[in-house]
Amino acid sequence: PRAVERKKYGLKKARKRPQFSKR
Repeated sequence: PRAVERKKYGLKKARKRPQFSKR
């Protein structure tokens, strides 16, 4: 699931999950 959290890491495409921003 690295590709999944990688998307949230950018917070650009998955900004709907800002809680992952700390990652």
